[in-house]
Amino acid sequence: MVIVAALACFVLSLAVCIWSYSFVKGYNASQLSSADAADKENASDERTEKSIEEEVHNTAKNSADYAAVIREAIVSLKGGQWVVISAVSALAALCCFALKSNGVGWIMLIKLMISYLALSGATLIDGKIKKIPNVLCAAVIALRIVILPFEWFFARATFKITLIMSLAGLFGCLLLLLLFSILSKGGLGMGDVKLVSAIGFMSGIACALYSMFLGMVVCTLVAVFLLIFRSKSMKDHIPFAPFIFAGFILYLLLTNI
Repeated sequence: MVIVAALACFVLSLAVCIWSYSFVKGYNASQLSSADAADKENASDERTEKSIEEEVHNTAKNSADYAAVIREAIVSLKGGQWVVISAVSALAALCCFALKSNGVGWIMLIKLMISYLALSGATLIDGKIKKIPNVLCAAVIALRIVILPFEWFFARATFKITLIMSLAGLFGCLLLLLLFSILSKGGLGMGDVKLVSAIGFMSGIACALYSMFLGMVVCTLVAVFLLIFRSKSMKDHIPFAPFIFAGFILYLLLTNI
């Protein structure tokens, strides 16, 4: 059963990675289209992130079907991208196997792996276009709501504390990180705020805060390294989702869930 779950995580991670690259491709195509329109109209295009996402999804819907969009994305993937996809998917399977071998319950395992999938997708997208799609955060929140009745039915003894930790993860992280974003004058993007809050709702406030803290540690080390070797300057923006993802993996490895 554990092997089947690990294989399922591998396949799901593969699908999320491919979807992430297709989203990036659609986003870039949307940006090119808007740039062409701006040149023709001699006016700037100041659309919001939400409107851009809507256009990306509308473009996919106006295609023959989603399968065609995915096929096109698969064909366009390069060797290095397949290496990244394979590594992320293999790591998903290994995390699933390791967590279950350590005695993590099935419901908690599902929640952690959903968080893994969302963070891996956000990492690939944020690393390319420096944005985190709202659809990822919304999907995590929706799936958490779907899981709640199962927790009430199969783990009624701990349901109350689990629900409290989930709500604390959602609203606590949202308020805390929103305040941090304001004080840092946008140093932490709203996409990161929404992503960590969604993960907190799914896997609990401890998971979200530990992932955030460990991610900041990794980010600081990487930033110092880049500054020393002058690969980046203090003014350069570094996508933070990959570091949250790294922090989440470290949380799975270093803590006794």
